[in-house]
Amino acid sequence: METREIEETLSRTRLRPPEKIFVLSTPILFPQKKALVYGLNPRFERSTIVLGSTATRETVIHETLHQWFGEIVTYPLAKLITRLRTLFPVTRRKQVRYEERTVTSEELKKYGLTSYEHVDGFVPTNLMVKQLSLVES
Repeated sequence: METREIEETLSRTRLRPPEKIFVLSTPILFPQKKALVYGLNPRFERSTIVLGSTATRETVIHETLHQWFGEIVTYPLAKLITRLRTLFPVTRRKQVRYEERTVTSEELKKYGLTSYEHVDGFVPTNLMVKQLSLVES
């Protein structure tokens, strides 16, 4: 997802936007669980979300809702908010702005994220990541 699309999505809701958003250049895979994940919300830092390359507008809202709710509430609520805001856009919008910078794979180790290529098994590789930091307005 592009920064502008994320800003527009969060501007259409009344939700408090996350302080930091990491946008990965690759999908998030858990090979041992055979799972593809669109986004993550680290338990130890709830004001941060991590989005994979497969993330959608609904993923942004879903992960933002995890600041307050668990999966049982977040899953249907994100779908509902996404549909409502598509059909009935907010008339008075708050403008959400993020400052973008590139982050190295080393900085992401704090979040337990490493990148692997699948070439005869999994081989470590560099990960291209954009960090978006909320700009107070």
